[in-house]
Amino acid sequence: RWYEMLQHLKEHKRKHGHFTIQTDDEESLKLRNWIFRQRHKYRINMLSEERREELAFLPSPQLPPACLCCSLPSHREWALEELSKSERKEVDKGWMKRFESLKAFKAIHGHTKVPQQWDDDPILFSWVFRQR
Repeated sequence: RWYEMLQHLKEHKRKHGHFTIQTDDEESLKLRNWIFRQRHKYRINMLSEERREELAFLPSPQLPPACLCCSLPSHREWALEELSKSERKEVDKGWMKRFESLKAFKAIHGHTKVPQQWDDDPILFSWVFRQR
């Protein structure tokens, strides 16, 4: 799967001449998220030497240092800065929807420890996990 995504990225660069991925469809969104994950893994030294070499052609943006006044990691700040205003609104809507679901869960159960296999909202566990 990793090499498949790398090939998609190279094809995008060949076709468009740049690495800016518009999130017009699900495949583009997957590729964009994959790039963000690879940059993050590179930054925290979690990529194998082989994969680092494979990604040598990918420009490495100047990522800002982690914000000291909040808990948002710098790679997420950078990712949010890359989003257009309309994309940010969609991200915010999705985030608020999940946040409201978590608040409803807490109101019912008295805690935020969403079970991994919760039938009422199967996505909520993974969302909460990612927020932590």
